[in-house]
Amino acid sequence: MKKMKLHSIKLKITCWYTFVLTLVFIFVLGGIFMSSEIYSEEMIREELLDEVKDLEEEMMRYPEHFPRQDYVSYYDDGVLLSIYDEEFNFINGVLPDSFSLEIPFRKSEIQTVQAGQDSWFILDEKISLPDGSDLWIRGIHSFSSIVL
Repeated sequence: MKKMKLHSIKLKITCWYTFVLTLVFIFVLGGIFMSSEIYSEEMIREELLDEVKDLEEEMMRYPEHFPRQDYVSYYDDGVLLSIYDEEFNFINGVLPDSFSLEIPFRKSEIQTVQAGQDSWFILDEKISLPDGSDLWIRGIHSFSSIVL
């Protein structure tokens, strides 16, 4: 009878130990997943800011080349770039297939837009060219693939 109780106590301790370690493992994995998700979104935001700023600098440096397509790559590092006039009319660039042109422009503010299963970060910047004309740059980056 004594052997039965001793074995039972060892089994209980082993089960509790396994349960606690399993919980710790689940929490650690969950934390890693959540932090990588946040890190991924932050990297996308930084890349969006960088690419819009790069196009803005190019437009200021070489205004005679804009908005002609043959001098500019409107897609870089996952960011789709497009140029609009002062009245927000599309001039040139690249847009996602299902992207709405009705999304309002907000200067220097990253917007999150969702349409169906597609989600995007959008950044708009207004620039004044040396000839006095104003143009808008819109950068769009999808983040549907990282958000579950």
